[in-house]
Amino acid sequence: MRQDVSSDGLRDSSTATQTFMAHAVAGAAAGMAETVVMYPIDTIKTRLQAATGVGTAERTLQLTRQLIHTHGVTSLYRGLTPAMLGAGPAHALYYAVYEQTKQALGARQPGRRPLTVAAAGVAATVVNDAVMVPADVIKQRLQVSRGQYKGVLDCITQTWRHEGLTAFYRSYPVTLFMNIPWVILHFPLYETSKQLMAPDRAGHEGPAVQVVAGGVAGGVAAALVG
Repeated sequence: MRQDVSSDGLRDSSTATQTFMAHAVAGAAAGMAETVVMYPIDTIKTRLQAATGVGTAERTLQLTRQLIHTHGVTSLYRGLTPAMLGAGPAHALYYAVYEQTKQALGARQPGRRPLTVAAAGVAATVVNDAVMVPADVIKQRLQVSRGQYKGVLDCITQTWRHEGLTAFYRSYPVTLFMNIPWVILHFPLYETSKQLMAPDRAGHEGPAVQVVAGGVAGGVAAALVG
């Protein structure tokens, strides 16, 4: 009997590890793909935020043309390396922590459990932002730099030398303050939407249901949080 229990425990542990790794790999791939696709837009947004004046559509096009003309198309991807290095592990941890916390809190049991789902989302956000915020600091400094950095390592070194460790986490509390209300709404809405659209396929809803549920949840959460 003890041998059977031990064997079941090892099997459960192995399954949990495989599940964690599957969510981590999927999250990392999704995060890195999103970063590459959206990065030029993020660069323009960061430049507009750093510039003075109103960010109209005309000004956005003007800034884009000026940036490409002066520094080339590659300037739209300046700072991509730290963004990718941050997005991979951050998104891996985000989805893995979310799923594992849901499991630990019993959110996978039948029925709707918005509070435990929201708690899992908060836990995932705290971990994700702890990785992403330092990467964003370096990314944004490279995006708006005018040649004062030789590269990623030089930017990290100069920031550390002149401002210390706190420079990498200065915006962490503000980032959490902005993101936590969103995830508290988003994840319960996402899980509820999946249950309503595919009540008999819990955990196996398919891409179509997940995409629609994610769109609905993200849109509603964004509208309510602003």
